[in-house]
Amino acid sequence: MISAGRFRHRPSVEDILSQISLSRGDLLERVKPYGFIETGSIMSFLENVCHARPDEHAFQYIRNKIDECLRRHDNGSSYFSALRSLLKDLDYLLFQSECFITHRTR
Repeated sequence: MISAGRFRHRPSVEDILSQISLSRGDLLERVKPYGFIETGSIMSFLENVCHARPDEHAFQYIRNKIDECLRRHDNGSSYFSALRSLLKDLDYLLFQSECFITHRTR
C-alpha cells in the first residue's frame, strides 16, 4: 500500500506513480498469473488498446475488471492477495487523482 506520509504536500498523480509500478508492462505482469475471464480481458486491453503509460480511464477500466474478478472468484485465500493489493493501489491512485483534479480546478 502507498503512504502519503512520505510527502510534505498532497501527493500528485506523478508522486503516486513514482511509488507504484503501474505501467502497461507492470500491470500485465501483475494480472498474468490469473486465468480468469476478467483478467484475460485486462490483458487483451493492455496488449491491444492501452498506451505504455495508462491514463485515468484505463486505470478505471482495469480497476473495475479486477473488482469484478474478485467479487466472482475470491475465496479469501492468499492466491488472490496480489489482485487485492493491485485493487487497493488502483483505488488509491484513482482517489488521489480525483483529489488532484478537484484541487486544480478550484
